[in-house]
Amino acid sequence: MATSSECILPHSENAAVAVRKFHRLKKQRRGPMPERAFKVTLVKFEKTGQLGILPGRGRKRINTAVVEDITTAIVEEGNESLHGTVSGPTISHTLDMPYSSVNIHA
Repeated sequence: MATSSECILPHSENAAVAVRKFHRLKKQRRGPMPERAFKVTLVKFEKTGQLGILPGRGRKRINTAVVEDITTAIVEEGNESLHGTVSGPTISHTLDMPYSSVNIHA
């Protein structure tokens, strides 16, 4: 098995190329990685065998209690409404919750 430095930094590449590859793997678009940080990451990889790269950010997990609260509020407000419908801002005001949260979960 290849050593960690060979996995990240093959013989034909220099440290700058390895840092660019590392940033691309982590989907980072900021400036260059300091040499010290790269060495710490390399040591961490040698100990654990993992770089600690998480999959994309994605959406946060949905709290089932919040979804149930929103669903209940929609049903209750819909029953009280003349037209049987209810808007997102109405539910967000009723639950004292940001509209963006209601819009995502509803």
